[in-house]
Amino acid sequence: MNYIGDNKDNPEWEKMTIEGIGWAAGFNSRITLFKAIKKQTGLSPSSFLKRAIPDENENL
Repeated sequence: MNYIGDNKDNPEWEKMTIEGIGWAAGFNSRITLFKAIKKQTGLSPSSFLKRAIPDENENL
């Protein structure tokens, strides 16, 4: 999870899926990633990533 937070500004991540980010962070399973995000943040993976990696188009 720290890896995800440390790399949230990586421009390459804008093109990656939630699963791709999980693989890059060392998670071998989509379910394990989703459970870890939910347990640590209380958010769904998509909500967590929307907060971690804001969509630049939202403010247009």
